[in-house]
Amino acid sequence: TTPLPAAPTPEEDQVEVSNSCTPCPNGAVDESVLVVLPGEEEFFTCAFELEYMSDLEEGDITCNYQYPFVQKFCCPLATSLSTPLATSLNTPTRSLPPGYVGRGWCLDAQDRMYNSITADGSKEIGSPHDCLDLCESIPVSDPFQLVGFEYDSKSLYLYTCWCLYTTLPDLTEELRNELGIYEYDTWEAGEGPVAGSNSKDDSLSCYSTSPSFILPTPAPTVSKLPTYDAGCFDFSLSFLLPKVINHGLYYLWSVTSLDYEGISWGETSSVLVLPEGELSNSIVTKQTLDDRVCLPADSSYELQINIHGSHPASETVKGTGVWFVLSTGEEHISCGEFQYAAAADKTATYTSDAVTFTSSDRT
Repeated sequence: TTPLPAAPTPEEDQVEVSNSCTPCPNGAVDESVLVVLPGEEEFFTCAFELEYMSDLEEGDITCNYQYPFVQKFCCPLATSLSTPLATSLNTPTRSLPPGYVGRGWCLDAQDRMYNSITADGSKEIGSPHDCLDLCESIPVSDPFQLVGFEYDSKSLYLYTCWCLYTTLPDLTEELRNELGIYEYDTWEAGEGPVAGSNSKDDSLSCYSTSPSFILPTPAPTVSKLPTYDAGCFDFSLSFLLPKVINHGLYYLWSVTSLDYEGISWGETSSVLVLPEGELSNSIVTKQTLDDRVCLPADSSYELQINIHGSHPASETVKGTGVWFVLSTGEEHISCGEFQYAAAADKTATYTSDAVTFTSSDRT
């Protein structure tokens, strides 16, 4: 497995670059917004990320990896355009295109994201059809190279359209500039048709361009984790996300063994919740067996739910945090609340008390 680029640290030495990595040429919407990279447990503010990336050379491997994520969290809609650009992408109002898969990033059958070509924000893309039109205007040697697209309806951001490929088409710089696009290689890129979406991010929609796409029924799979002499601990975690009234927030949860090294279960990246989104004021339920996870029954575990945003709780949510219940069958193991933390109190998300429990605990 190819390791992800290391998260930045304040101590890294600055280097001189001739062409800086600049994901937000107009600056950040809010420099206190937190940026969460897939697979990373720690997060940083937009101010930190933009300063860090300005010391990278454009085209650097870390620049290429972090570029789209920093754009999504931090970059404002372009303000230099006084009127929308007249482009071939503007079309009459139509019904939504076919092939809708679900919320969040598109995934292949192995839950991998795809290589993509992304609109650079120089042309107006105001609907999923605009995004599809852009993707279909990009020449490919094989029509099956294009497997789908993702459209972000959140107008706060400049970058709203991603065209997804099994293999990126070979394009000249002149054509990329003409179409207003740039290429993005992801780690361990997806292959084959779109199989589903990760259901993360209330504003992002995944579409398949397969002519006969039908959302597949997941087949039973065998856990990739080993089984244990003491058996598997079958339990469920349910938590009530607060009603988001403004701005939006992120949550991340994990269950970690205190006795077996490297054994854990949870989200690998933070989930975005928006006002009026599907996740706002909703109950999320996770069960080990449903996720094909075997956690050893003879271990103690630590539960942590981090819920955070850029603004104080009073401006973001109704309530003070997220309530949870751990249970096995009809019996409760533990219950309680994890407090919401604002960006200014980022440390609180790491120092807040975790909940420790075992398979024999009952309340």
